[in-house]
Amino acid sequence: MKISLIQLNSLDDPEENLLKASRFMETAFNERADLILLPEYSNYLGPWEKSRALAENGQKDWARKLAKQSQSTNTPIAAGLLYRENDKLYSSLWFFLPEKDSEPLVYKKLHLFKLDWDKNNSLDESRYFSAGSAPLIFEHAGRKFGAALCYDLRFPELFRFYSARGAEILLIPSAFTHKTGEAHWKTLCQARSIENQCFVAAVNQVGPYDGGESYGHSLVVSPWGEVLLEAPGKDNDDKEGVFTVEIDLTEINKAAARIPVQKHRRQDLFG
Repeated sequence: MKISLIQLNSLDDPEENLLKASRFMETAFNERADLILLPEYSNYLGPWEKSRALAENGQKDWARKLAKQSQSTNTPIAAGLLYRENDKLYSSLWFFLPEKDSEPLVYKKLHLFKLDWDKNNSLDESRYFSAGSAPLIFEHAGRKFGAALCYDLRFPELFRFYSARGAEILLIPSAFTHKTGEAHWKTLCQARSIENQCFVAAVNQVGPYDGGESYGHSLVVSPWGEVLLEAPGKDNDDKEGVFTVEIDLTEINKAAARIPVQKHRRQDLFG
């Protein structure tokens, strides 16, 4: 299975972000990707005070474009989008199915990020966003996927929920800050893959925007914790782009055979 991560430096112009993402997706289609993954806030990343007004029109344009591209190329696309619904704002993952006239699957971020480091590194998503209320595990083309977004990565119980239900690939669009990414990003991605014996596909925003700076270093990690792909960080001239890797899904059973973690879980104690 070939996975393409599209690492973006999204800004506060949904139309320009879509044009850029579309160019990168054409590259991924030409590389014959089986799955394309775009980061959290692909459609808008900037001052949150402006986000509510821009979200509704931006998400409609993005949803139409990604659905059309998915179906015309027979390629599933997962994208992290700012999403407005009934006057509430969500960070969401949309999974666009290639089957004709299919509706996208939508996951709303369960855990809202708060950082209080100093005056230059502080953020509270709950001031602007609402939290989702349900995990999303789904099957496509005979494979099971679990959905998460950014700060969700710090809550292992979500990923245990997915792996206990047979998830094989964990999709994690993100916008990790440079401060937190430098400290924790790779460690958390590897931990979620190792403890659940799943592949992790975690695509990050990269570079500065009005209000912060994203870490980059998008990753694909094997069920054994091996980093199969790592994209560049903010100081690389080619920090944005398409980063593709082929994964061997038989590695899931190989990892489970070596160390049968799921069989050894103490469900009598911890459920």
